[in-house]
Amino acid sequence: MLVGILALQGDFFAHASALSDLSVDARYIRNPSDLDGIEGLIIPGGESTVMSLLVQSSGLYAPLIELLESGLPVLATCAGVIMLSREIVDGRDDQISFGALDVSIERNGYGRQLQSFETDIPLYTGSFHAVFIRAPRILKVGPDVEVLATIPSHPLPSATRPRHLDYSYQAGGAAADLQKVGGLQEIGWRGSGDGQDNERIIGEGIADEGRAGRDSVDVVMCRQGPILACTFHPELTPDRRVHSIFVDQVKRSRIQW
Repeated sequence: MLVGILALQGDFFAHASALSDLSVDARYIRNPSDLDGIEGLIIPGGESTVMSLLVQSSGLYAPLIELLESGLPVLATCAGVIMLSREIVDGRDDQISFGALDVSIERNGYGRQLQSFETDIPLYTGSFHAVFIRAPRILKVGPDVEVLATIPSHPLPSATRPRHLDYSYQAGGAAADLQKVGGLQEIGWRGSGDGQDNERIIGEGIADEGRAGRDSVDVVMCRQGPILACTFHPELTPDRRVHSIFVDQVKRSRIQW
């Protein structure tokens, strides 16, 4: 199996390490010829406006659109979700997205660098410790988007400002101080985890289509067809379950292709 990792900017190296732990070959994608032969793609976190410009200047935009339309399995994290979103509500005029994921998203939805945080999110595979660094916030989800995990809509109340932890992550040359928060509401799937015979769990305030945040809970992990999207950074923890879910998705896709 060969998975490409968009490596124009961001923490692509951490995703390569995660794939290596799962015995999956990775290739950094920096120009169109690098796309030949890949069976899946990871779009990592980073700076979404910079990534948008680099995707255009590298000549990757058109071939990536073609691969997305063909059903290539994709894992998008943090800024990668912005890159895939149908609508970026606060995007720059020159910022583009692939429009493959039917969500409306807000950049830096929880604040700037000092408002980064950590928390445990409930997945159908059990609790997962998630790292949010200048994370985007999903505001709306379309009818074909499967919601897999949420957090409270306001995980950083004014009474609890960020507490500096020992953990920090260098991203784009700046260190993010993280905060742990709690009080989660489960939303996801019950069943085997293979997406076939699972029972949909819809949390309070989340509908199949409509507002995904602000009033109740925020979607932080979702899936639409071959696209798996996380507004957090699963690659920054030793827990490889999110990447394993993606690898299983690629394996199923290989059979179909």
